[in-house]
Parts: sequence; C-alpha cells; structure tokens
Amino acid sequence: MKLSRAAIVLFTTAILASGVKAQTKKGKPTKKPATAKPTKSPTVVCNDESGYEVWRTLPPTDAKVKFESKVDCDTKTYTLKFSFAPDDMNLPFIQNITRVDPNGAIALPEKAEICLKEGMGPGLQENVPAGTHVGLQEHYAIFVAGYKTSKRVQEATGFKELTLAAAPCGTPFQAYSHYGIYFHNVDTEARKKMVCRSKGGYFCESAIEQCSKAGNRFQTDFQGIEMCDDGVTYANVPPNFSWAGDIPAIGANAAMPAVGLHGMDFPDLGPIFSGNFEAPLPMMVQYDSNIVSQFVAVWAGTALGQNNPGNDFNWSRDFAYQCHNKVKYPSLPVKKSVDYIAMEGRTYITMTGPTSKCKKSFSEMWDSTSGPSSKASKFFD
Repeated sequence: MKLSRAAIVLFTTAILASGVKAQTKKGKPTKKPATAKPTKSPTVVCNDESGYEVWRTLPPTDAKVKFESKVDCDTKTYTLKFSFAPDDMNLPFIQNITRVDPNGAIALPEKAEICLKEGMGPGLQENVPAGTHVGLQEHYAIFVAGYKTSKRVQEATGFKELTLAAAPCGTPFQAYSHYGIYFHNVDTEARKKMVCRSKGGYFCESAIEQCSKAGNRFQTDFQGIEMCDDGVTYANVPPNFSWAGDIPAIGANAAMPAVGLHGMDFPDLGPIFSGNFEAPLPMMVQYDSNIVSQFVAVWAGTALGQNNPGNDFNWSRDFAYQCHNKVKYPSLPVKKSVDYIAMEGRTYITMTGPTSKCKKSFSEMWDSTSGPSSKASKFFD
C-alpha cells in the first residue's frame, strides 16, 4: 500500500489526535480531562472473542531459530540475540521479495487480491470472511515460532518468551511481507487470557465493542495507560512515543489478541506508507497498564539480504524512557539492533539493557536445529 503525502499527514494527525491529552496553560499542564465511559453497542455479544488461536504455530526448526544470551554482573548489563534464517520456512509470498520488487507485486501480481479476499483491507480495515478467523488461513495469517527462556534469563532480564512472527501478506498497518520479533515479558498462559472481539481478525475492535474485562484491558480508549505525573505525557516509553489506540477517523487500532496494544514513534510509519519498507520498525506493547513486550518489525527482504545485496546490513537505535519507573521496569532495553550477516544468511535481532538481578555472569546458546541445550529452556507451541 502506498499513500500520498497528504494521506500520510492525515493518518498521522488522526493517530496523534485520537489519544486526547490535557492541554497546558502558561507552561503548566492542566488535569487530564474527564472522559465518559463509552456506551456499549447494543449488538455486543460476548461469545465471539479472539485469542491465541489466531496465531498459526510454526516449528522453530523451519526458521532455524537460534537464541544467544549474555548477562554480565560486572557491567550489570544483558545482551539477547534472537536470530533466524528463512530458507526452509516454505511460506507463501514472503520469499518473493527483492529490492526492486519490495512487496512482491511484480513477481506475484495475484498477491494483493488474495490477501484482500482473506480479510486484509480495504485500507486499514480487516474483513475476514464470516465463520472463520485468520488462524485458519494460508495467506493473510501470521505464522509464529517461539522460544521459552531459561529461569535465569527471565530473572536477569524480565523476558520470558521470544516469538518470531512471519506475516506473508503483512497487516493493514504494515501492508508488506515482514517478520515481527517479540520479546515477551509475559508467558503463553498469560497471553492466552488476552482476548478481545476482533471479528476473527488480528486487530481488536474499538473499546465500545468490547464485552469482557479482558477486552477492556487492551485500553484502546487510552483510559488507565501509564502516564507521567503531569497527566499529559506517556510514562515508561521513549520521547515522542504514542500508543495506537482507537482512531475514530480511521476506525482502527493496533491492539492484537494474545499480544496487547502496540505503540511507536508514529513518524516511523511515514516511509512505510510511502512504499519504503527497508528500515526496521521498533515498537512496544502494553496490556492492562503494564508493558508486556518489546517488538521489532523487519521487512521480509532484510532476511533475504535485499537491503544491501551481497553485503551485511546493520541497523540500531538507542532508547531512553521518560518518567521511567525503574522499580517496576528495571530492565527496559536501551538499544535494539537488527543485523543481517550475508555469509550466514541469518538475521539477528538484539536487545541490550541493564540488569539489576545478577547473581552470576553467564552465557547461553540454543539452536533449534540441534535441540535445546542443557542450560536453556525449550520452544513452545
């Protein structure tokens, strides 16, 4: 999907305007205005929520997943590397990506029609065929391979599970073939309780359509999301960061069943909506007033060496956090990196951050193609 500059400006403005913030007067923030609770739609029924079933599982061996961790008690830091190689994944669309054909539209002219038929679009909407859900589809589907970290990695970093999510069609917000890499602070059992009404799609309906406590905990109406003391600024996130809750002008949000509500620096979407997918897209995820995941979206071409054909590709970004509650969140990453190593044909996603719970320095390595090591945990379904 390629939008005009005017459309990009309209989209970004709508997102930023959707999360109503208190205005300042004479340099001082006013109190956050009271917001009436949304009136529930009379059509709401609570027997059609979506959850973990919308994600299709993929054996980690298919993606040649590896996980490397290093925790250093002397420097009080951690480095976590989650890597994959897509050679044997055998998924539709996602291998037909090149620098000159960044979404496979030339190689696969039928792609757009197939993805639309299965529910991606039009525009930023989802229209999954009635009586089904995205977890049963072949193209507009997200295939996940996961890994459960060891107890000592969890204690030192807070990350309990890692997930590689392959999206052949992409999603309405990221309408290009890509991979999403999640570093979860919650486990599978907790994620299975994160359900919402989504009409069988990957994105929750608006807050007014939710009918359970679990659905309301996505907080797409922005109510209860962690804020700084000024009541204006989001807390525990980087500067210029916004949560992608309900956007009335567009009728969409970025809350996903079994994952949470995504947020980002929205200008990062500008290149994507202009048709340039090459730069990774870093995000954070929250649910029920808690940060639950760190996330990086990677163009499918990156994993095929198409950013810089024949050569390595390196991207990184440093992060600081406003109104950071270091007691609640002692290990938020200070750097996210994406590296493609041409000689290996492997893509590495790295999180680096501080640790306040380090008893003894250690390193771990797990390779899905050779099975779990004695010092690591195992992948999950």
